[in-house]
Amino acid sequence: STAFAARPTHRVLDGAELLDPRPSNRMAVAVAEGSTHFDFTSLPRSGCWLDEVFAGSDDRLSLWRKDRTQALRQEVQRAMRELGRERNGLDDLATDIAKTRHLQADAAQLHIEGQHLGRAVREAAASAAQRSEAAYQARQCFLQIEEARLAELRDEERVLAEQDASVLTRLTEVEGFLGLYRDRLGLTLVRAGPQIVQVTFRLLDEEAPEREFSFTLGLSGAAGYRVTACSPAVQSRRASALLHQLNAAQPSEASALLVFVCGMRRAFQAEHCSPSRR
Repeated sequence: STAFAARPTHRVLDGAELLDPRPSNRMAVAVAEGSTHFDFTSLPRSGCWLDEVFAGSDDRLSLWRKDRTQALRQEVQRAMRELGRERNGLDDLATDIAKTRHLQADAAQLHIEGQHLGRAVREAAASAAQRSEAAYQARQCFLQIEEARLAELRDEERVLAEQDASVLTRLTEVEGFLGLYRDRLGLTLVRAGPQIVQVTFRLLDEEAPEREFSFTLGLSGAAGYRVTACSPAVQSRRASALLHQLNAAQPSEASALLVFVCGMRRAFQAEHCSPSRR
C-alpha cells in the first residue's frame, strides 16, 4: 500500500527519453522516489507500478514509432512527389534546352540566310542603280537627239515656209501672167488628168471671138509630149513637126513649151480663120 501511495508522484517519460539508451535523470528520479518503499527481498508482485510504467512507455513508444513511421512515410511520399515533380521539371527543362538549341540552330541558319539575302539585296540595289544610271544617260542622250531633231525640224519648217512663200509669190505672178494671156490672147489652161493639160484659145476668130480652139497635151514618159485631142483638127504634119521640135528641146529650155503653144495657136489661125480675119 505504501508503494501504491507513491504512484501519483511519478512522471511519465516521453518517447525521446525512452529511445535514449543512456539513463535519464527523470528515470533516476522516478526509481529513487519509489525505492524507499520497495522491498527488494520480496518476490515480484503482479501489478507493480514499474510494470505499468514500462508498459505505458512501450505503448507510447509504439504509438510514437507508428506516428513517426507514418509521418516519415508521408514525408517520403511527399519527397517522392516533389522528386517526381523535380524530375518532370528536369525533363521539361531538358526539352526546353533541346528546343532552345534547335532555335539557336534555326536562328543561326536564319542569320546566315539573312546575310545572304542582305548581300543579294545590296547587289540587286547596286545593279538597279547601274540600270537607273544607264537609263538616265540614255534618256539624256535621247533628249539631246530630240532637241537636235527638233532644231532641224524647225529649220526645215522655216525653209519650207520660205519656199511656200516663194511658191505663193510665183503662183501669184503666174496667175497674173495667165490672167494677162487669158484677157489679151484668150488662153486658158485646165488640168485634165495626171500629166495632162488642156489648152484652150479664144479671140482667134474676129467674127466669133468666143469660139474655142483647144488641144490636149500630155507627157508619156520616155516618149515625151504627145497631143491626144485637137478641136478643131490641125494638119497632122504641122502638129507632128511642132511636137518633134518640142520633144527635141532640152528639159532646161523653158521656152520650148511656149514656142509649141504659140505654134499651135498660129496653126489654128492659119487653118480655121480666113487670112483677111487674122
